[in-house]
Formats: sequence, C-alpha cells, structure tokens
Amino acid sequence: MKKNKLFALFLLCLLPVSLFAYQMFVDIPESSDVRKTLIDDWFLANLDLLRGKSAEVLQDRAGSTFQVRFEEYGNECAIIVAPEVMEKVESYTDAGVQTFYRSVFPQGARGSWTLYRDNVTGKPTCIRYYISQNPEVFVQFKPYSLSARESIKTSADFVIFGTYAAKGVPVGVPLEYFYDLSFNDVYKLTEKTLPWLEQVFYPELYEDSIQMIAVIRSNLSRFHELDGAAYDEAGNPVFIKDSVARYESYSQEEDKPLYTCDAGFVKWIVDGLIRPISGSGLLLDPLKKDTVFPNETGYAYSKNEEYDIFFSLNWIRNIATAAASVFSNHQYVFETSGVEVKNVPFNSIYSETAGYEITALKPLMYTLAVTEPGRFYLGAIRHTVKSAEGQEVSVYTECAAFFPVLDKEGRFALIIFENGKELSFSDFVKAHENDTVHLTRITSSANFFPR
Repeated sequence: MKKNKLFALFLLCLLPVSLFAYQMFVDIPESSDVRKTLIDDWFLANLDLLRGKSAEVLQDRAGSTFQVRFEEYGNECAIIVAPEVMEKVESYTDAGVQTFYRSVFPQGARGSWTLYRDNVTGKPTCIRYYISQNPEVFVQFKPYSLSARESIKTSADFVIFGTYAAKGVPVGVPLEYFYDLSFNDVYKLTEKTLPWLEQVFYPELYEDSIQMIAVIRSNLSRFHELDGAAYDEAGNPVFIKDSVARYESYSQEEDKPLYTCDAGFVKWIVDGLIRPISGSGLLLDPLKKDTVFPNETGYAYSKNEEYDIFFSLNWIRNIATAAASVFSNHQYVFETSGVEVKNVPFNSIYSETAGYEITALKPLMYTLAVTEPGRFYLGAIRHTVKSAEGQEVSVYTECAAFFPVLDKEGRFALIIFENGKELSFSDFVKAHENDTVHLTRITSSANFFPR
C-alpha cells in the first residue's frame, strides 16, 4: 500500500495538468451521443408536449444506459439526462439482512447533464454539467446579452458547494452548442478560463488523514474542557500562559482523562505526529511567539496586552511551522514556511486581515482536498468582543482542526474537531456564524500516536 501511495505522489508531480484534466473524464458516463438524438424531441420540443411525455431509457453505442426525463420547478423546468447508477439497498427481514441493487438515475450523479428552460416562454436558461461524485460541484452555462441589439452570448460558472470559483466567464459559443457537447470538449473549451480542480483520483492519498480521524475519534471521550490548559513537550499537564504545572488525578481503572482548552487540543493532535519523529512534543514557548506586529499607534496594539489579540493565530502558525521543520529536518520560520493557506480560487472570500468567511469553509476545504490530498488544517477563529470602553476589538482566542477527505468513491467529507469534540459543519457554522478563520496546513501521517 505504501508503494501505491508513493507511486501516486510520483505521478502527481510528473504528469502535466492537461493530462490530469483529460483523465478526469476517462471514466465519466458520457451522454453526448445520446443527447444528439434528443435535441428535436426533447431539448427544442414544446413544453406542453414535454409535460405529457414519459421518461425514456436509452443506451449509447458502448452499452451505457441513460434516462431522459422532464421535471418542473416553479418558474423553471428541467430536461435531465442522467446516467444509470446501481444503488445498494439493504432489506431487513426475519431471515436477516438481504442486500440487492436497484437501477436509479440521479440528476446530480457524476456525468449527469441538465437543460433548464423558462416555464412560460420555453427559452433555455442554463445547461449544467455534473463533473464530480459530489452533486454540489458542477459547471454551468447561461445565455446573456449586454444590450437588446446584441446577439445572445454565453457565460460559464464553476460552482463548488454553493460558492462560485468562477462566475460569468464569457464563452464564445451559443448555448445550443452545449446540447451535444461532451465533457471532454467542455474542458477543452474552458481549460484556460475556468479553475478546473479535479485531477487523477488516488484514494490512497487520503488514507493517512482517515486514519488520524479514526484515532482522534477514539480518544474524544477522554477530553474535558479546562481553560488555558495543555500538555508540554514531555506530556506534563501545564497552563499555556505561564507553563505552570497542573495537578491531575485519575483511577487506574479508567482511561487517562485529558484536560485541555481548544489550543491545547490541537497541540495534542500535532504532538501525536511529532513525538514519533523527535521523541517529544512541541515546546510551548515557541508556539506563543508573535507572528503579527500591529501598528504601535493603533487601537489593537493598545489592547493586545489585555486581550492577547492574536493568540490563536500565532499558535496555529507556529505549530504548523514547527511541524514542517520536524518533517523536513530543516528549520523554518513562519514567514517563509509556506504553511498559511492563501492561494485558492475564491478571492472574494479571503481577507488578508480577517481570513476566510466561516460559511465558505466547505467549498474551500473541498478545493484543498482535491488539490492538496493528504493534509489537514488548523484554524484560528477571529471574533469580535467589546472592550471596557465600549469599542469593538477583533480577537483570535479559539482554534480548531479540519480534515477534508474524499472516500473511495470520491465523495467529499469535512471532519471538524474543536475543543475535544467533533462538530458537523452546520453546528460549526452555527457556533461561529459571525466569525472568520485563518488556516495553516500540516501533512497527515499514519505514524500518529497521541498520548
């Protein structure tokens, strides 16, 4: 398995991006031949005729099966060309669990194609190509014109979990051109204008992250929240602020409890990676080193000593830099370490001072899972408090760990750990809906043995 992983990494380094993108569609159900036969009877047909039309199942020359059907949604209707998917079904009977498979045609399946039309005029409004195992990831094309005298043009959007990686990118062909255009030809038409993300998919590249997730989950019941608490490089219980020792007691019959704050919890995770290599965990004092230097005449500088405004931001930056140094056996400093996450195709959701919007984490993490397989991320959460004078102060006092992974079928999952607990994405957003987050990256490893 290790050889397979190294071979996959070798290919990722050597193969050109254009080959990656071509390979992306090698195993996709391709409906272009089927769609050529549907243009007159389905794509251009009168809506009243379509409303009385039953779904049809067709096969292409290669024997692949697709279904075409008509559906209505309020002001729009859709003509869906979906590939056959064999869905696993478990039936519970007196004889036990019986497993069988049934044929379904999901609209959002990888390889699905949908034409949207206005429900009154019948005019085409959008064509969508589903390119991923995740139905929330797709490319779509829409007609537009800048003035009444101009001919209708087409624009392209690249959508990832509700966020536009690209929006309104001009495409020099009419919308009808996409009625029978293949997935590969869509890529060739837009390869220089859309941020195509998916590459050759190697499930092995996510195994280390998945193993780390399992180990962390198995330890969560041991954690108890204690403000300012962590473990030093030797595993001794201390307080982060001054490294003063804490006393802990537990019975021999129970698993050793762990008392940490959110910062101590993410250190515990990274110590589990560092200790097998260096023989000890991370030293505490270097993790508190300043990485932000506010203007001495500004309000933030005057309040920094009172609030330690940049605590968790300094913490995750220094932890990630220390981890990179141990992994590479090279002494890095934060400024040149490359551990901070900045370069992603969502410029509108990133701010140099505030970081990323919390609600944008899911599309961002999907992008990172695809482009940086085998990594996890620490986040410093920025929120606003009111000072004694009534002025608002932005502070970094909390942090969390994010593990974006793809399973063996390519389906995306975002695992979030904060303060000794696992949170769903919706619960994390609810807890931090008005906050933002800075991120640093760390390489996952199966050589993970936390205390």
